[in-house]
Amino acid sequence: MGNLDFLEKFGGAITGDDSLQGNFAAIRKEINNGTLKPTDWKTSQDFTAIITKLKEASSDKIKTLDDGLGNKLDSKDFSDFKTGDFKTVSDSVTDHGTRLDTAEGTLTSHTTALGEKLDSSTFENFKTGDSSWKSKMDKKVKSFALSTELENVKTLLNNEVSHWTAETAPDPRVYTAASQVKASKQPWGKNEDPARHVNDLCTVIGETAEDKGVSYRFVKDPNAKSYKWLKVIDNDGALALSKLSTFEQKYNQDSGEKKKSIDDMAQELKDHSTKIDKQGKKIDASYKVTVTTKGYIRNGEIIDGTTSGGVPVIRHTAYVYDIEGKKVTDTAITSKLTWVINKGRTTAPLERPVTGNVCDVTAKDFVKGDTTPNYYDIELNF
Repeated sequence: MGNLDFLEKFGGAITGDDSLQGNFAAIRKEINNGTLKPTDWKTSQDFTAIITKLKEASSDKIKTLDDGLGNKLDSKDFSDFKTGDFKTVSDSVTDHGTRLDTAEGTLTSHTTALGEKLDSSTFENFKTGDSSWKSKMDKKVKSFALSTELENVKTLLNNEVSHWTAETAPDPRVYTAASQVKASKQPWGKNEDPARHVNDLCTVIGETAEDKGVSYRFVKDPNAKSYKWLKVIDNDGALALSKLSTFEQKYNQDSGEKKKSIDDMAQELKDHSTKIDKQGKKIDASYKVTVTTKGYIRNGEIIDGTTSGGVPVIRHTAYVYDIEGKKVTDTAITSKLTWVINKGRTTAPLERPVTGNVCDVTAKDFVKGDTTPNYYDIELNF
């Protein structure tokens, strides 16, 4: 674009107006929208029109100078002047010749100065019209576009709850200080602020793990300022969510081959969708489901929960997203969400099913023991 800017100013100086402005604007537009390669702009129709206009303007100005100078000289002087013989012409013409020599020297000195401001290779390329720099600039622009798009995707994903996978259950599963969480091995690695991962899920996928298919949620105790992994889901269907999480992670990590990674992972997700649930449960691989939980149990009571009909509850809310990350509001899809509280229990509290994207758990759903803390099991199917 730098060469175009310089050429436009130079052309304006020759024509004395802005008649070439439209042609230069057309070339820039075609380069920016990709219809004209940066290396091919000198062969475009608009550039050909520019050259033609410059030649015409130059020829007219030279003819005007010749005619004007011819009127000032007699025919013999003018003829000698055109052939370069300044010795036989009048003093006034000789004086003009001296001025022309001086102007030529000034132009040469300015050209030399410009060359000294640039490195030799850049200046030579500029004079010969080499536009290889445009290819480099095009690559930088494309790289910048990819980086910007990737940052937008990262921002979108950071606003959602992440779903991780691990060969074994995440460590630790008991309350521990933030510094201990950062120092211990977590699904996201080490040395990260644990506050960033509150409500994240982690599903065990190890072939030999006893709790394969079990999911844990990373929660914070607001009073103790500590963290733990809390078991929240115990069904093989969660593996589908973990596969989608793998897709997100790979998308983040490989910006250079982003599109290929998406295509490969999307195909892998489709191929895997019919094999995930060994009990015959199927999940639509085109959707992602995330769950948020408001509230927890402490000393047999619900802490930091909400209310439903005036009764304290722990609220689980499921959100459905399509493969492009857009929230799904179609009730034909969200109505497929079903929850089971304390599945399989035949004594109080009995198994309780819930349909929809919100599941409220009350104190009546707590399993109470003499020595173990109160708890409840919850399962989500889609």
